[in-house]
Parts: sequence; C-alpha cells; structure tokens
Amino acid sequence: MRIGQGSQSICPECGRVIEAFYESEGDVVWFVKLCPQHGEFRSRMAEDEKLFLEWFRSPVTNIPLKTLYTPDKDEGCPYNCGPCQEHLQTPCCVLLEVTQDCNQHCPYCFADSGKGKGDDPTFARVVEKLRILRAMGEERSFNLQISGGEPTLREDLPDIIRAAREEGFEFIQINTNGQRLALEPGYALKLKGSGASVIFLQFDGTRDGIYQELRGEPLFRLKQEAIQKCREAGLPVTLAVTVTREENLSDLGEIFRFLLANLDVVKGMHLQPAAYFGRIPEKVERWQKRDLLSDRVTLFELMEELEKQSGGALSASHFYPLATGHPLCSFSATYQQQKTGEIQNIIGKDQAEASRACCGSKRDSLQVIRQDRDFVVSKWHLEKGASIESGTFDEYLKELYDGMFTVSAMAFMDCLTLDTQRLRRCRVHILSEDDRLVPFCSYNTIHREKEMRKK
Repeated sequence: MRIGQGSQSICPECGRVIEAFYESEGDVVWFVKLCPQHGEFRSRMAEDEKLFLEWFRSPVTNIPLKTLYTPDKDEGCPYNCGPCQEHLQTPCCVLLEVTQDCNQHCPYCFADSGKGKGDDPTFARVVEKLRILRAMGEERSFNLQISGGEPTLREDLPDIIRAAREEGFEFIQINTNGQRLALEPGYALKLKGSGASVIFLQFDGTRDGIYQELRGEPLFRLKQEAIQKCREAGLPVTLAVTVTREENLSDLGEIFRFLLANLDVVKGMHLQPAAYFGRIPEKVERWQKRDLLSDRVTLFELMEELEKQSGGALSASHFYPLATGHPLCSFSATYQQQKTGEIQNIIGKDQAEASRACCGSKRDSLQVIRQDRDFVVSKWHLEKGASIESGTFDEYLKELYDGMFTVSAMAFMDCLTLDTQRLRRCRVHILSEDDRLVPFCSYNTIHREKEMRKK
C-alpha cells in the first residue's frame, strides 16, 4: 500500500528522473522507484509502519531569501541544484571543501578523496568563497564546516579559520580524521587559537578491527590521542560515526560509554549510516544484483539500538526530527549527565513538540534562521580554568554545559534513496566549485562526479 504523496528520484543505472513513492508491506516501509528501462528499485526505510507515520510532522517551511539560483539549462530537480526556486529551506550548515587530498585511503569515503584528486583552491580563492558564503547567509552567517579531503593537510588551515572569523562566521567546525591532531604537538591549540569552534572527528568505534574494515588501518589509539590533545587545548569534539551493519552497528553502546568517559571534551556523537556514494566497496556489483535490501541501516534501527545498547539511558522516545528539515533525514536529542551519573534528557521529543506548539509553523524567516543556527552554537562550550563562585547562576550554567551532550544522526541519500521531496528541505549544503549551494546528498550523488570530470 502506498503511503503519502508520491515523489521523484533518479535511476541508479541511467540517471533519468523517475517516479518514486513510499510503500508499506506488512510492517516494513520501502522507498520504491520505477525506471521504464531498468525496472524497480526498493530500499528499506523503516521496520514499523506505525512508527514511520508517527515520526512525520509538518516541518517549518523557510524558503531561502538570498540563494535562489536559475540554471542556464533547465534539467529539473535534482539536477538544477543551486538551490532553485523549488527549494523549501535555507541551509543551516554549509561545507567548504578546501582540499581533495587525504592522508588516509579509507575503503568507505563519502568524498572519494585521496592523492591526485585535483588541485587545492588557493588561499585567496578560499577567502573569496568565504565572502560569497557570508553574502548568502542572510542576517546570520551559516554554520561552517571546513572539510575535504583532509583539511589539516593544508598548512594554511589556521589562516583559513582566522579568515572565516574575520568574515563573520560564528561557528566553525573542522571535519578531520584526527591524525595531525594526534601526532603534531601544539596543533590542536593552534586550531583553537585560530578560532575553530569544534572538531568533527572521524570516530567509527572502540576496536581496531572496526577501523581496519572501514579505514584500512588500526586507528583507535590515534583517535584517543587526538581527543587528548583537544582536551588539553580546550577544543570540544563530536564523534562522527559512519555506521555499517556488519562492522560497528553493535558497537554503538561502547561508543556511548566512551563519550561519557570523556565528557569533559567529547560533547556529542553523530551517527551517519553508510550511504552508497563516494568510495564504497563493491557498490556497482551490489546495485546490479539488487543486494542492498538488508544492508542499509535506517534511522529507526539506530534509535532502537541506542536504547538497547545504552541500557535505556538513551530512549527511542527521546529522539525527534529536525523541525525545519525533512523527518526522514535526521534525529537528535540533548542530554545532561548529572553529578550522580544519571543521564537526563533535557531536549527531546516532548520539549521539541512544545516549542513547535508555542512558536507555530509560520515563524518569521529570519527568526527561524537565527534560532536554528544559534541553537547549534549554544551547545559547544568548554570553560577551561574559569573561577566560578559556588552557588551562583554561573556555577549552574557551568555544571549544565559540563554535563551536556548531544546524540544525533543523519541518513544521507544516494542513488537508491534519493527523494526530491527530502532534497527540497535539505539543511546541509556544500559550496560547489562554481559557487552554488548544493544539498549534500545531491552533490555527492550527482554533482561531485560532474565537477571532477571538468578538471
């Protein structure tokens, strides 16, 4: 039985825009797409139809104010990314890729980065891109993630961070595998001094066997050392976990306990189920055999696994979708570990629903922009060596921030799951080489390969 309104997608074989829809079969919900030439493709999206339907909320629509794009050739969605006039959200976070080079060659890599992937933009060009982004950012600048490739391979990364601060970016996240942080004395302090807000650290588990499968080498001790260097520098960390069914889905509880053991510096874990773009083992053969039905990890599975593996400290009932995004793209909840060790959910589904009821679904666009982007910034505070009087409100705030952490996830789309309705509400974009804001999933599924062919 079909669920909701239909959508569009692309055929993973020929790339044409095709019909797509959600369909229930028993309790399982599938994303189904039909190509007149290559037939039917199905991807599992949820294991419980009732939960799937309950998860949906009417998201806040916030049409971009300054970033509309009119392509020279009208190819339709998703090929007209810019975003075009059909886009229903302004970005919250924008990735700025400063290199395609990397010091790892991971079997799983969204960006397919590595040696010989193209020339890095000059420092002047990066500054130009920062200014273009700032001009696109309405009243409040986008939250910025500096990425690649491996951005720490650029010797001028601290200068890039300083330039971003000078251009008015208030939140600057560094997406890194952590090797240079771990191995170079003083590097974490250098990034902190340049104005970096947080390290978005590739962290796939607590066992070397996991890293051997996903990254091609044992890296757990190196991750621990990178976190220690960030601790010494007062630079907060979020653990960015690429989740696969076979390698590390069963390790989520250990990652959670690792977070708690390092809560003075690790302030969140962000789960990213593996998507089939970039560099993924045997992807073409598995597409052709339609052998991906049981591989994909869904958001709903992640919520249940987090509850089970945390012993109930994290509950599936706590998590909620982004109010201004598409509900199938992400979930989040914010917690505080109290002095007793108890984990308290302080921003979860109930609080999010109350906020929506209070503010309504038709908030002023600039208010939505400020609230969404400022909310991210508010959770990343590390006070190092501050002297605070006992019993004061400042002490309360320090205790709150010291014990606060976020658990979140984002389900990226690929050629099998690309849904144009989700794309139109995307909050995470990449600034393309020709200076367009392109949703992360359509960029990595369609546009990255086009740009690489131009070189």
